[in-house]
Amino acid sequence: MIFFALLIAIVLDYSFPFPYAQRAQPLIEKWHGVVAVWTADAPDWLVWALRVGTPALAAALTYWLILWIAEPFAWVWLTAVLYVCAGYGDFKDQMSPVGLFGRVIASVEAGDGEFNAKAAIQYAWRRVAGVWLAFLMLAIVGFGPAGAVLFRLATPSSDPDKPSSAFALKAWHYITWIPARAMILGCGMVGAFDGAMGAWRQPAGEDASPEDNEALVLDGVMGSFGDSAVVTPGMVERLMTRFLRLLLGVVLLATLIL
Repeated sequence: MIFFALLIAIVLDYSFPFPYAQRAQPLIEKWHGVVAVWTADAPDWLVWALRVGTPALAAALTYWLILWIAEPFAWVWLTAVLYVCAGYGDFKDQMSPVGLFGRVIASVEAGDGEFNAKAAIQYAWRRVAGVWLAFLMLAIVGFGPAGAVLFRLATPSSDPDKPSSAFALKAWHYITWIPARAMILGCGMVGAFDGAMGAWRQPAGEDASPEDNEALVLDGVMGSFGDSAVVTPGMVERLMTRFLRLLLGVVLLATLIL
């Protein structure tokens, strides 16, 4: 069930990318506004639990209800939620020659007119691969698509006007601890293994820490490109495509064995 949900969601997402910003984001913002009214003076953990935990729990409860009423249709719910939360189709478009990261203008923040590879990797991690991995982690233990919802809603905002609370950042650290390392391992298996593992063992930068999941992913994935002096959008896209094939292969193998 999990394998077919993942496969079909990816095919749908690739063929007909879900307009998350137009369809889902307004609903999320509305929910956040409701929570803000309810929790005007509440502690950060309660705000986070309502904003992120409640939708994830609702996704799991819906899955259990469908499983109880009509088990064969439970995979439809798995597929639908993963299709909405993941953004593989958008990512493929972004890596295309006319996409956001494919244009030189997308790298203005790099200051030198070059492709900002780390920004592209962060996009792939937060919007695509991390969602897949979190989905699989909780789906395997029976929580349905809750992992995809949890990861997607817990992702810190890139808007400096909407800073995340200390509790939200701590929760994000624990949510991403296993997916971050799984992504590095997977990219190492489909890329330069020594480079990925070397970056994992020895994070770049004086203040870098192996417990900084986000930095660990960026360094590990960059390391999986080996000795390439220049990383292009096509290289990032091909790496994520190989990572997806590996993920599907592992899930299929586990399904056949178990």
